[in-house]
Amino acid sequence: MFCFLLILHDAQNPQYDPNIEIINRIIAAIETNRLQTVGDVAQWVGKSDRWLQQLFHEYIGIGIKWQLQRNKLLEAAGCIRESDHPDWADMAYELGYSSQQHFITNFKHVLGKTPLQYKKELSFQTSE
Repeated sequence: MFCFLLILHDAQNPQYDPNIEIINRIIAAIETNRLQTVGDVAQWVGKSDRWLQQLFHEYIGIGIKWQLQRNKLLEAAGCIRESDHPDWADMAYELGYSSQQHFITNFKHVLGKTPLQYKKELSFQTSE
């Protein structure tokens, strides 16, 4: 989706824009789990948190914090699929959440169900 938005932005603005290259590098680094917080990204790029937030809103239409959260939750969903008995506290810690409850709350907010409900649903689907 983000690549499509960047392509669309390029089509509307054919001149070279170094910000698009920066965004592509940031997204690639986030997706490989090298960067997990807005502060990590800001330090890596050498810009302020606010500059990054404005950049993502202007070019992609979402905040960088949402991109980071989305990546964490996609990773969590993958771990849940692969684990027979996931340890929610360990998973929360590994993904950089401050607590198990914070992880569960974010997961439910984005996916509409708790990690346990998600796991049960996956188990039900594979048993059919």
